[in-house]
Amino acid sequence: MNLEELKTEYATQNNRATAYPIYVWVQDLQYICRSDMDEEIPGHFDTIERETDDEGKAYLAYYKYIPIEFFLTMRGAERFIFENQHNLKKPRRWIGHFHSRNHEMRGLLKEIGFRTEDTYEKPINERTEE
Repeated sequence: MNLEELKTEYATQNNRATAYPIYVWVQDLQYICRSDMDEEIPGHFDTIERETDDEGKAYLAYYKYIPIEFFLTMRGAERFIFENQHNLKKPRRWIGHFHSRNHEMRGLLKEIGFRTEDTYEKPINERTEE
């Protein structure tokens, strides 16, 4: 996809009910640790699965979604997942948006010609009174 096609895709995709430009993380479920069946590990895990080792002993396997790649379009994220499905356990897309005060990303998007619904505003320390 060249820059013009990317700009068109970005401008016409569903922004998920936000005026701010979106970004997409592809995340994958990654193994974190394991414990005996009668011992639960405290902490936030996205999933806990009952598994068995080579000797037939059951244990709890703890998994968490980890960011793998970053995209500007859903189409780009979906293509990545399709092309890399053999390396991914359980991929998902996570959508966020560039806040109006994320001046770095707003400036970058503006510089390469991406349209956003609201206008780029300079940080306070760069503003001049008119």
